[in-house]
Amino acid sequence: MKRRHSSDDGDSGCPPSKIPRLNIIRRDFPIVIPRRLITRKDFPSDVLKYMKLNAKPRMSVKLMNICKYFKHREFPFFVIKLIKHWFGQWTYITLDNTTVTTNTLAEIPDNLWITERIIVSIKEIDFTTFINKIIVSDVESIHFVSQTIPFNKFKHLCANVKNFTSISSYLKDDEGNDICLDEVLESLPNLEDLYL
Repeated sequence: MKRRHSSDDGDSGCPPSKIPRLNIIRRDFPIVIPRRLITRKDFPSDVLKYMKLNAKPRMSVKLMNICKYFKHREFPFFVIKLIKHWFGQWTYITLDNTTVTTNTLAEIPDNLWITERIIVSIKEIDFTTFINKIIVSDVESIHFVSQTIPFNKFKHLCANVKNFTSISSYLKDDEGNDICLDEVLESLPNLEDLYL
């Protein structure tokens, strides 16, 4: 009589009641942790303080949505929809559609979170100072006219850009050399419209 191996027909040789069942979670199924399970008591206070103080901006907003402990007394970022430099004047629009116009870059807050558009035209500006004021860039549209832009600073703005317009503007590396179009396109992963 021929002995059957478990690999012959997929039968393990164990009765069905003795086979351990595996609970497999599908990868596309989102895991949701109820808010009542996330409490301050679950973590040491040192960890919570570290997370609150050192979280990156987007993570900070997520933490604030999850637990009230992470909420700041005053939101640490100045969120605006649009910032525009036109003929020597700076204009920005806040989330509540308030338009503010200033004459100098120094009057603009140093903790900007820009959500929609950047327009810089006609008169050249100091891009290093301008980019240093931007903490988070969720910009979808950038429009430059007659500017010389350091490429390493430009990459800070590019993560979500869908529309990029550059008229008589130059992207330069640290040594002052022009950046080729291939490098510009690589730094704009979500680009849909390009106008040069």
